[in-house]
Amino acid sequence: MKSIQYTVVNIDPCLHRVDMRLIFSPSASHSIIGMPNWIPGSYKIRDFAKNMIALSAVADGVAIECEAIDKHRWSIHAEAKKIEVTYSVYTKDISVRTAYLDDQMFFFNLSSLCLYIEGEENTSCLFTLHAPKHPACKSWTVDTGMPHQKLDARKFGVYKADNYDALIDHPFLIGRLHTIKFKAHGVAHRISLVGASAFDHERLAHDLKKICEAQIHLFGGSPVKKEYVFLTWVVGNGYGGLEHRNSTALITSRESLPYEQMPKEYQPYAEFLSLCSHEYFHTWHVKSTKPEAFMPYDLSKENYTRQLWIFEGFTSYYEDIILLRAGLISESQYRTMFAQKITSVERNPGYLVQSAADSSHSTWIKFYDPNENSPNVTVSYYTKGALIAWGLDVMLRRGGQYTLDDLVKYLWKTYGAQSIGVPENTVEKIILEWGGKKLAKALHAWVNGVEPLPLLAWAKASGWTLTHTSDNVDCHVELGVRLSSDGRNTVSVCLDHGAAQLAGISAGDELIAINGIALRGKSLSDSLKRFQPKDAITVHVIRGDILLAYVVTLQAAKPAKVVLSI
Repeated sequence: MKSIQYTVVNIDPCLHRVDMRLIFSPSASHSIIGMPNWIPGSYKIRDFAKNMIALSAVADGVAIECEAIDKHRWSIHAEAKKIEVTYSVYTKDISVRTAYLDDQMFFFNLSSLCLYIEGEENTSCLFTLHAPKHPACKSWTVDTGMPHQKLDARKFGVYKADNYDALIDHPFLIGRLHTIKFKAHGVAHRISLVGASAFDHERLAHDLKKICEAQIHLFGGSPVKKEYVFLTWVVGNGYGGLEHRNSTALITSRESLPYEQMPKEYQPYAEFLSLCSHEYFHTWHVKSTKPEAFMPYDLSKENYTRQLWIFEGFTSYYEDIILLRAGLISESQYRTMFAQKITSVERNPGYLVQSAADSSHSTWIKFYDPNENSPNVTVSYYTKGALIAWGLDVMLRRGGQYTLDDLVKYLWKTYGAQSIGVPENTVEKIILEWGGKKLAKALHAWVNGVEPLPLLAWAKASGWTLTHTSDNVDCHVELGVRLSSDGRNTVSVCLDHGAAQLAGISAGDELIAINGIALRGKSLSDSLKRFQPKDAITVHVIRGDILLAYVVTLQAAKPAKVVLSI
């Protein structure tokens, strides 16, 4: 059977470089090859071709020209039985979206390494991964969810995929791996970690099993029939994940892993479990059930949808509920974690500027590429979507006939399990049928409007009391700025209509003194706690290489944190 062959010919950990070979039998005298511009699940044009080096080709052993068409595609003209393309890729991005290689480990998504052939997207693929020759790599082993054809003891060898979409939907983690296996509802699961030191293997397997079983129980089954893999890259400080069809790629900090004698409510571990829960939920809700605009993905350009508040927002709502249902966090801990979501939405003025639907649509240029003004004009479809999911769940339960569980299960069985994309406005139509015109109208306003959500009413219906408190009870004033973590009191954000912005201070300014007293070694709140609202103070800043002074009229500190209690 015809197949496209990809091979990792060599890796150089010191140069962070991977040498690739592509072999295919052309269907015509003219072939176009290209590199994806983005990766599913992370909605930003990333231009993976920018990391390619020295592309060349031969046809039946004779060198031929590869003509660049645009930034990510090349044209090949050749009457040949076999075309062989070679190139190298620079791999040094510490993220779950691309590829990273050094003398400690190798992680990659194949959307960063493997060229596609236009018109051959449905042709089967073979991916050959040779064991690296570099001395630092001699103890490395491989883990991935991709099916294989022939492997050695360390799992180097030949892997196979039904088509290009399947090929790039299986990330690889290679290094000195810690692998822990467990079963959830009869399906084999495992977590492989690179970079991890001492941690409680049994606790981690036990808790992940509970998460997986709770979600399989929720949906009444799983699209994953053979195995699921949590590929986990452990670093000093990091957090993130990217979903795939039978695996997820995760980055987490060493501090987040469980250990013996760990406190009962150890928040870093709860946050890691929440990340695992979030990405596993995507097995149904994104990898199976997805917007119609993603059927199929077009990896050459932006794929627009206004529904990410449903797919990422609902998932963000369930990530912690699953932990609660599985008995992994207490109700008090759950309320604290959900209150943090509310706080993260309300603390930014952009909550009242951009709608959840607009946030979904503009993710390609705004969400993944924020600037110093983003908190003033944008909102996250993850967190606002989670709040909308909460309100929808509350209102459906009040009706007594449906819950949000029913909605996500309906979407999966009607669309995801049938490989049908969800058309725009589908959820609104379902809510009209299930909850009536009043709830449908309210949902439309929550999703498309910028008015404050009725959080107090939803909290009361949940049996909670929602209150706002200050982060610092000793300081009653604020400048309306956020500072960077560079230790130099550099302004990272000036909030719209805040005291600093109104006085002329800008993001990027370094605050150095208040009323002639240096800020060095002091927190901003400690320096302001002796003042009252409407007091005028002189703030000295350095902008570039210029010393400037501004008279700032202080504003009353706004409640900065939400607390949910019973």
